[in-house]
Amino acid sequence: MDLNIKLLRSPEGRNHLIIIARGQIDAEGLELIFRQVAETIQELFNCTVLIDFENANLRVKSSDSNLLINRLGPDLRLGNIKIALMSSAESDELERLRVLSDSLCREDLRAAVFCDEQEAVAWLVDMT
Repeated sequence: MDLNIKLLRSPEGRNHLIIIARGQIDAEGLELIFRQVAETIQELFNCTVLIDFENANLRVKSSDSNLLINRLGPDLRLGNIKIALMSSAESDELERLRVLSDSLCREDLRAAVFCDEQEAVAWLVDMT
């Protein structure tokens, strides 16, 4: 697994965390990604998060995703965040990302799955 993590801070105080994941991602890798998100939002509070799985091979069982998000949920709820999960439309990862998104939403977090980066960004910056 390879992660490229960028934190963009705007002068208006809007923060954007971008994580690009590549390679095979197992439960430990997914936990590492969401621990990075939790650490960032604890520091910044208001943050949009885009996690790009387009070049990743997500190998996490639904039950493992649910347990992981359930365990990390309290840390993720400490901030005012929105999480966009992205993959290509023809990817087998979409169903796994939908399960992950559902787990996040059950923890009262705002999360959604996208195949189009422009749609993901539009959703993230929408203030409603």
